[in-house]
Amino acid sequence: MAAQPGQTSPLLQYFGILLDQGQLNKFESLELCRPVLQQGRKQLLEKWLKEDKLECSEELGDLVKQADPTLALSVYLRANVPNKVIQCFAETGQFSKIVLYAKKVGYTPDYVFLLRSVMRISPDQGAMFAQMLVQDDEPLADIAQIVDIFLEQNMIQPCTAFLLDALKNNRPAEGPLQTRLLEMNLLSAPQVSFKK
Repeated sequence: MAAQPGQTSPLLQYFGILLDQGQLNKFESLELCRPVLQQGRKQLLEKWLKEDKLECSEELGDLVKQADPTLALSVYLRANVPNKVIQCFAETGQFSKIVLYAKKVGYTPDYVFLLRSVMRISPDQGAMFAQMLVQDDEPLADIAQIVDIFLEQNMIQPCTAFLLDALKNNRPAEGPLQTRLLEMNLLSAPQVSFKK
């Protein structure tokens, strides 16, 4: 049915009745949110999410992400889509939450890929994220691959600081990385290598 001038469209009336009855299913949620987002009325979507009126799904998160990545994060969290949650954390600069969330839900993301993405967006935050990846006894990513990412960005000093911290336990298996640290500094900053 076509909407009459000055009246609410039949589709919105239909969804209004359904919302009064309870939660919309996945498909209804998508169909309602499309026009609402096109009209730039994301506050309605926020309200419905708070009231638990929408069934959250990966598809709904993808739709919402085009308008608001932070709101999409809320949808992905409710829909339990770990890879998209972690992607949103990275895109919104919430790097410290990535490791905590991944451990909490038992999901292992591709940390090397994530670190490479973070380094492109913000080298300083990437360096902090790299430290988070190796702070446990068992690193979450291969240290040699992390070093490669630093060097791809020509970040010698942050890489040196990272390696000095990551190799502080002086394990025999880390010998090649210790050698690489020395070589890297001999080639790029010889004065650092010879300080006492």
